Amino acid sequence: MGDPDELYLLTTDDGYGFVIRLEEMFTDRKAGKSIVNVGDGANLLRPQRVGDFDHDYLAAATTEGKLLLFPVSELPQLARGKGVQTIKVHRTPIAPEKVVSTAVVPEGGTLVVHAGKRYTNLKGADLENYIGKRAQRGLKLPRGFQNVSMIRTWSERDRSGGPELVM
Repeated sequence: MGDPDELYLLTTDDGYGFVIRLEEMFTDRKAGKSIVNVGDGANLLRPQRVGDFDHDYLAAATTEGKLLLFPVSELPQLARGKGVQTIKVHRTPIAPEKVVSTAVVPEGGTLVVHAGKRYTNLKGADLENYIGKRAQRGLKLPRGFQNVSMIRTWSERDRSGGPELVM
């Protein structure tokens, strides 16, 4: 499956997450292993591989069209648990805000934001506008891209094999 020392980002759609080593997810039990504690009504998002813990950024997009980037190194490395708040989401009873998608953005990489059939590439100075600290609210995406369906990353090192799809 990979090098036991590889790091993975585990996040939930209620805005919590942490980093875990691949080796910590292994088990010899037939029934499996509980790793992530999720709140009521929350779901686990797709795990993301972290290439460089000290230089990669975590991008989180919400149903309200907010986007936040912060260094992955601000997240704790845990063996199991709930983690810490990655992005602040409003929890209203009528229409609770959720995290739609997360992505690990390498240094010099491009973030591709999909909104239905449309998409836009954010890189360099465009991405710097969304950089903040962990657990902040984030900034609104440009008009027409606030109904985010997914975000993914693409970097120059992926150019030979095409864009890396990260949901």
